[in-house]
Amino acid sequence: EPEDIQFTDGVHEELINRLAGIGDLTVIARSSVLSFEPRNRDLQNIAQQLGVSSLMEGTVRRLGDQLRVSVQLIDVNSLGTLWSGSFEENIDDVFEIQSRIARQVAGELQASLTADEEHRLDERPTDNPEAYRLYMLGQQYISQGTQNEDNLVKAEELLSRAVDEEPTFAEAWAMLARTYFSLYWFHGRTPEQLEGLKEAAERAELLNPNLPETKYAVGLYLYWSQTDHRQTLDYFESALEQFPNHKSLHNMTAYTHRRLGNWELMVHHFKRALELDPITGPYGELGYDYLMLRDYEKAESYIDKALDSNPNSFLPNFIKALIGLSKNGSLENYELWWTKIQPSDPGIEQPYFWGEYNVLKRNWDEALRGFKNIQGETAARSETIYLHKAYLIGMALEGQGNQTEARLYYNQAKVHFEELRDQYPDDALYHSELGKVYARLGEVEKAIQAGKKATELTPASQNANTGPFFEFNLAEIYAWTAREELAIDKLEFCLSVPHIYVHRNWIRLDPRWDPLRDNPRFQQLIAGEDKPYLEGL
Repeated sequence: EPEDIQFTDGVHEELINRLAGIGDLTVIARSSVLSFEPRNRDLQNIAQQLGVSSLMEGTVRRLGDQLRVSVQLIDVNSLGTLWSGSFEENIDDVFEIQSRIARQVAGELQASLTADEEHRLDERPTDNPEAYRLYMLGQQYISQGTQNEDNLVKAEELLSRAVDEEPTFAEAWAMLARTYFSLYWFHGRTPEQLEGLKEAAERAELLNPNLPETKYAVGLYLYWSQTDHRQTLDYFESALEQFPNHKSLHNMTAYTHRRLGNWELMVHHFKRALELDPITGPYGELGYDYLMLRDYEKAESYIDKALDSNPNSFLPNFIKALIGLSKNGSLENYELWWTKIQPSDPGIEQPYFWGEYNVLKRNWDEALRGFKNIQGETAARSETIYLHKAYLIGMALEGQGNQTEARLYYNQAKVHFEELRDQYPDDALYHSELGKVYARLGEVEKAIQAGKKATELTPASQNANTGPFFEFNLAEIYAWTAREELAIDKLEFCLSVPHIYVHRNWIRLDPRWDPLRDNPRFQQLIAGEDKPYLEGL
């Protein structure tokens, strides 16, 4: 039955989590482990790819109300069995089976356990078997990928049932917080999702504030709700002290260091996450971040590794295209991307990217066709960009010289962003995007006021990741409101700090900077070549 498969997968996931809580071991994430076929495996090759000296393999079967688990621990050099064991217990005793296996494996590998680790191996997270079963099922849906909204909705349902079944189950509340965090980040960013994250994290903290899972959950809430990123980092670092092999914790710690401008520590934690998840780890994130840092060789190296495992994935291909643009001023990587995936019509299958590609080529007819084919009213949205379809269409029409029709679309975008600004007055993103719309409409004072407001709400000194985006947008606003020197001042600043979109080769091509083309200071600014922000990182 599908639920039985999900349950046995959840047993595997939770067993890895228990082992990962032992600091003296390096435990590879399940997402990397699952990339190998269960039959005809070369164990020594697998171990080499994972960077480990021992492998654990086994089977989990559910037979009615009985659970049968068979495990063996293998030394990869000799391929000898270090230990093997079989367990058959009532399904309600699944926690005890996981703890016994984890303790046995730690002993065979001569791992030293701290008193806290000993306690965690023995401590039952709940005495309610049904709540624990629902928890493991929910955890398994999360592990299948946070980009899949259906998985997250199913996880939310299962974990909500778990805490209804056992309201004092702190780990389930913490896992529910993780679910809301992913829903908020990737699927909506609604106040209701953020409120759900807050409630779940607060319940976990009320029940057991010392759990690493609780600290992680509270950190996730603070990541989106607070501007004191040092406080967020404190929660993640405290959780890592207890859970050093948690790849997602290292990823979130890296993201937080990025906001703080701690670039070396950001790279350190992403690389540690790669050690723990060497097959499916954050190669794309490191490619993105090295592009931010203008270290194009390293950016390309990591993006190529991301594409090795998933050659048609749109985000690594998009970053690869940006690397070519930023490094060489070339659009070739866009063209290689479409050659590889062979869309029948990229203007339909990849409408936004086709539109942007043609903007850079100044092929306004094709740019307009791409933007008009965007499904819905938004091409993409994140904490730093909000690509509204009407604005993009207006920009392409303006490029064609069709000012009258362009204004109709800009006014649509204006109404949209004014509503969002009024609804969320403390969100810098809406002020910034609205400022760009005002600038295109010639509403100069409103444009500058909105652009400045965004930089005040999220200054670069407070958030080294998102703050420079709003400085960059303010530069564009100044450029389109005839404040050339102020625009160049902002561009100089953006070129002095890490930024994913600010590279001299890119600026040379981008029509957004056409109002500055005749300015000698602008010409001098873009005449040089970009160098890595930090050498040797």
